[in-house]
Amino acid sequence: MVQQTKEEIEQQFEELELKKKQLYIEEENEKIRRKEISSSVSDTAIWILIIVLSIMTFIEAGGYTIHFLFYFFVNSGLIVMDSAILKKHDISHPSLGWIVLIPVYIWKRNKMLYKSQYTFWFYLVSPIVAATFNIS
Repeated sequence: MVQQTKEEIEQQFEELELKKKQLYIEEENEKIRRKEISSSVSDTAIWILIIVLSIMTFIEAGGYTIHFLFYFFVNSGLIVMDSAILKKHDISHPSLGWIVLIPVYIWKRNKMLYKSQYTFWFYLVSPIVAATFNIS
């Protein structure tokens, strides 16, 4: 069994503390970078998602039906477009698997960009408002 001297243990501890501080600084720098970039990243695709959802809900509440696949492909295209915008700014984006659960995608996207969750809440509330306006 190898025994370490007190000095070696203290040196290892100091090295670990230094690495921990460096990681913290790197994380903080990444947060600052993302906040700076997030102000230049457009939320256009997300707002179009919200508008499409509202229009589709309004139409369906009026008694017309829209094929699910049409809605799915429109949403998928907008999510892929948004992911490409994030990739262009060198920002990791939520997995494209979240196309199935768009509110989760929006939530994760906003968290990654350190943005407010207002687009998430608009996405959840907009179909209710759209359906309410169409009820006769």
